[in-house]
Amino acid sequence: MIKLLSCAGPEGIPLERRHVYAVATYTAMRQGELRALRVNDIDFDAMQITVARQVKNGKEKDRTKTG
Repeated sequence: MIKLLSCAGPEGIPLERRHVYAVATYTAMRQGELRALRVNDIDFDAMQITVARQVKNGKEKDRTKTG
């Protein structure tokens, strides 16, 4: 993981993509849940992320796979 997130430079992984990889790895969220994640879903004071929706087939749904 450290090696992946530190791959910078002209031939490395762009910073935005490394941020996405870090969030995906540390939260174990599914791809559709990550795509639907909004800033308002993150509570930095309580250190919680609310997973309330997902993007599936290009459409946002108000439910996740597990409900």
